[in-house]
Amino acid sequence: MLNHSIGVTLKFAGFAAGGSDHPRTPPGDLVGRDHRLALRSTVGTAQAAWASADMARPCHLLFGTFPASLAAGINLFDVLAHTWDIAAATGVALECPDDIWQAGLEAARTVIGPGRDPGQYAPEVPVTLAASPRQRFLAFTGRAEPGPLPQQMRRGQPPRNLPQRIVVLLHEAEQVVDRVGLPHAAVLGE
Repeated sequence: MLNHSIGVTLKFAGFAAGGSDHPRTPPGDLVGRDHRLALRSTVGTAQAAWASADMARPCHLLFGTFPASLAAGINLFDVLAHTWDIAAATGVALECPDDIWQAGLEAARTVIGPGRDPGQYAPEVPVTLAASPRQRFLAFTGRAEPGPLPQQMRRGQPPRNLPQRIVVLLHEAEQVVDRVGLPHAAVLGE
C-alpha cells in the first residue's frame, strides 16, 4: 500500500512539474530498503513540483480529464485513504486536521460521484448527520470506524492548497509507519 501511495504521489508530482499531461504511476519497487527515505524523497518531490504547478492545466487520467487543482485532490484522497488503511491495519491512530479529511471527501465526491465503480471503490457506508469530516470521508470511501457513521454532502470543487495537504499527509504516513516500526517486508506487503 505504501508503494502504491508513493507511486500515485510521484505520478501527480511528475504532472505538476510539467511532465506528461497523461501521467502514469512509475512501475516497480518505489519504497526500496528504507521506507523513511522513500517517503521523505516523495515529500520533497511533491513539494517542489506543486510549488510552481499550473493549477488550471488539464490532467488526463484513465477515468477522466481534470484540472490540476482536482488532480491534487485525487492524490490527496488516495493517500489519505491508504494512510488510514495502514494505520487501521496496524492499530495506530491517524490524526489529521478536519480540513484535510474534508478536502479529501470533497475531491473524492467530485471524482467518484454517484456511479462509483465497484471494482475500484467499496459501497458508501451510511453515517449520521453528526459524523465528523473524518467519519464522512471514511464512509464515502467504503471504510468505517467505531462511532457515529456520513450525511449526504453536496458535490463541489476541492479547496485550494491541496498540494500542501498532500505533503502534510505524507509526513503523517511516515509517522504512522515509524510508530508501528514495520519491517521493510511488512510495508511492501511481502
